[in-house]
Amino acid sequence: MRMPQSLWEIQGNRRLVERLAGAGLPPAALFSGPEGVGKRTVAVLLAAKLNCASPRELDLCGVCQSCRKILAGESPDVMLFPQSDAPHIGIDEMRVLRREAQYRPFEGVTRCFIVDQAERMTPEAQNCLLKTLEEPPPTSRIMLISARPEALLATIRSRCCIFRFSALSRDQLIAFLRAHQVNQAETRTAFSQGSIGRALELVPEELCRERDLLLNLLDEWSRGGGFRAILKYTEKAPLSGRIRRAEDVARFLEILQSLGYDLYVTAVGRPDRLSHPDAAAKLSRIASRLSLKQIGCLLQETGRARRDLDRHVSPQMCFETLWLAAESVP
Repeated sequence: MRMPQSLWEIQGNRRLVERLAGAGLPPAALFSGPEGVGKRTVAVLLAAKLNCASPRELDLCGVCQSCRKILAGESPDVMLFPQSDAPHIGIDEMRVLRREAQYRPFEGVTRCFIVDQAERMTPEAQNCLLKTLEEPPPTSRIMLISARPEALLATIRSRCCIFRFSALSRDQLIAFLRAHQVNQAETRTAFSQGSIGRALELVPEELCRERDLLLNLLDEWSRGGGFRAILKYTEKAPLSGRIRRAEDVARFLEILQSLGYDLYVTAVGRPDRLSHPDAAAKLSRIASRLSLKQIGCLLQETGRARRDLDRHVSPQMCFETLWLAAESVP
């Protein structure tokens, strides 16, 4: 799927995009928000608008030489980081940024430096960037992009103007996928958490199988089987091996959280807001056995398990112990 050539093509976050296009970029900006909602794309388009030979009121022209080169990733005035496939963004890359930011533009009027997945910067790399963020040259703009801004040093965040991007609504995402003729739009939307990027990468059939596994687990739990029933269920294939893998547990917890949300909207009589409408009947049966307090606690403990997993707690422990805490609520 081609990259948008205009800020008007960006899906969602309309007011924020218009604000950025109209007011211009501060010297140092942090774009925060979920993965796959267009943060990096907006950053590139704003860099093109800053250097556009014939900018429109709230957009770039998209056809001048500067726009074409920036959108093709060929402009010397726009640099994207990281520039390698290393798991972390190291100090050497930020030294390059710091050095390049001192030079005047080669072809346009503003040099732009975009650091994607900025939370991957090592502490040394972040400290190296601090001086440039404090006193950026007047002809340079720095944009940091992160889905986990809390992982950045407080000193980095304090030196940036923060712009928060939000997930797309269910209707917006379905409309986008249908417009681009992406198959199984509703199923992809259910598992994407409002992210276009995720929706396009998903394998719907596999995720539906995983969701049904977790629905069966919720069914056992809601019948009063308690933690023993959960252990019995997870000791069987296919869950027995998979709950030991962090990647699988991370996905299970995401799906479980979306199912918990669906249990809540079912319990309060809002089936129109279901993320998984094809599972409405089973969700209704499960919700009928649970109190709102139990559903709320399930959501809370699932969120806690996701945070613990990020802190490298054992995946199996994260997945199993959330049920112990959730079942303690009457």
